[in-house]
Amino acid sequence: MKYKQKWQINLFYVCLILAALALVAIPWNMLFNATTDITLLEGDELFLEGSFPFNIKVKDSREDIIQINNAAFSEGSIFRGQMSLKALKLGKVTLEFHLLGLIPIKEITVNVLPEMKVIPGGHSIGIKLKAEGVLVVGHNLINHQGNFISPAKEAGIKIGDYIVEVNDVPVNNLNQVSKLLKKLSKDGKKIKLKVRRDEQLVEIEVEPLLCSDSHTFQIGLYIRDSAAGVGTMTFFDPETKIYGALGHVIADIDTNKPIDIEEGEIVKADIIGIKEARKGYPGEKNGVFVDEHDIMGNINKNTDFGIFGKLENIEKNPFYDQPIPIALANEIKVGPAEILTVVEGEKIEAFEVEIQKINAQGSPSTKSMVIKITDGRLI
Repeated sequence: MKYKQKWQINLFYVCLILAALALVAIPWNMLFNATTDITLLEGDELFLEGSFPFNIKVKDSREDIIQINNAAFSEGSIFRGQMSLKALKLGKVTLEFHLLGLIPIKEITVNVLPEMKVIPGGHSIGIKLKAEGVLVVGHNLINHQGNFISPAKEAGIKIGDYIVEVNDVPVNNLNQVSKLLKKLSKDGKKIKLKVRRDEQLVEIEVEPLLCSDSHTFQIGLYIRDSAAGVGTMTFFDPETKIYGALGHVIADIDTNKPIDIEEGEIVKADIIGIKEARKGYPGEKNGVFVDEHDIMGNINKNTDFGIFGKLENIEKNPFYDQPIPIALANEIKVGPAEILTVVEGEKIEAFEVEIQKINAQGSPSTKSMVIKITDGRLI
């Protein structure tokens, strides 16, 4: 009996040592820093570097979507060693990584998408946005019997709120709100404002106060319903006419919050100057709209990744007359590259840059890489 107990104890220590060695051997930083989602285009193959001292179990039964190490698989298949993934057809499959074939460590979802082709942009565009509602950009302190106060602020109206109704009347432009507020404030009665705040609708009653300077009733708000500027076209699809531009969200200059758009347009723009960047302050282009009535397309989305919409017409790109395949995140490499943009007038030019760092991301996010400008014309 004692011999059996000693044998069991020794076996336990041997297993413990083996497990410890396995834990040391595993490239944990690679495993846990790795993305939880991988996207491949149909027909592409991805090689994951390093030797994996753990097993991989396929959780899904879709054995026709991908191959691992050039071999078909079915539910419950186990693979070892360096791994390659080949996309066979459209769909999604989940891989589960196991330590010693027993302990689940991490799951990675592989999405297979169809090949997409677009034409790179570089065009200079003018951007005109109309907000969805009327945006509150500030509080105006009025002189009421020697006290400087904003009735709207005291009632709870915040900078960044969108006014969508005034006394149950829907509003969507600055003139409409101004006229209603002027009319309803004459007798000093409370005014009901419905505002959109962080996707929530809030009703707030504001009591206008008599301004000692103008002798009129006021609620003390600064409001705006539109924004304009210039930017750069990123890409467009010649078949669907869908385009993307800017590469970042458009935020209100006063509230620094993304503008909720009701409608928008892009037009041709002429670049007339460049404001150089300095430490802590990004550079910017100065431009003018060539013809505000010559509409290039609409704007229907304002996102962290830029604005998107549909084109009506666009000038050809002198560098690309045919669409090219898009590159996925895992295909981007550190090294020399080029950007297309306009620095004077409407002429698209190519400039040299260097991709210095690629930031691994588990899901789509901004600031995915660090780029250094190397072209002397931009320095």
